[in-house]
Amino acid sequence: MAENERSLQEQKALEGEYAIHQYAHPRTGESVTLLSIGMMGTIFVSRDGLQALIADLQHTLAVLSEDDMALLRRQELVEEAPAYYRDVYGDDDPVWLAYRTTHPVPEVLKRIRRTEAGFIYVIEGNGYVKIGCSKAPMKRFHTLSAKAPFPLETVLTFATEDMYGCEKALHAEFAHKRTYGEWFALTADDIATIRQRYMSQEQETAHGMP
Repeated sequence: MAENERSLQEQKALEGEYAIHQYAHPRTGESVTLLSIGMMGTIFVSRDGLQALIADLQHTLAVLSEDDMALLRRQELVEEAPAYYRDVYGDDDPVWLAYRTTHPVPEVLKRIRRTEAGFIYVIEGNGYVKIGCSKAPMKRFHTLSAKAPFPLETVLTFATEDMYGCEKALHAEFAHKRTYGEWFALTADDIATIRQRYMSQEQETAHGMP
């Protein structure tokens, strides 16, 4: 691959169009983390590209506090799913009020997608977590399990009156932990947050999945 083409590919990767993979070192067998471009993972980001990314991340850690990161996530969430954000945080939330200064109510209302009742499912496999929506979560689980190259396990599932809005809100909230598509590198605390926020005790016991 030409150097300028590789640089362009790596720039795309550093802007977020990459996937994270765990590999064994080709000589020692030690576990290493690599970034690749594209779903097939055939184009690895070079050492120079990784060093540039590390420098950017070190700068981020130096200038952003945990509170700053939380604020950025909420600002992303309100942009991605304004109606859902308003429902969750209320009309008096500072992030919502700031959003309203540049997005009048009629525009917000126009951006509301169709609402449809269904289920949100959270499935774990190979250390990663998939957040999706379906009217038939058990059927969806079996379909995914048949295609996945590794075992899957349902972490939780819950009913919602707006499965598309809820899914989009969760994807926006955890966008900084997205690995590829609907798969995320969530922690146990992240999953506990989802469970606490969206699930009642009745929902947790009423919707059985594998």
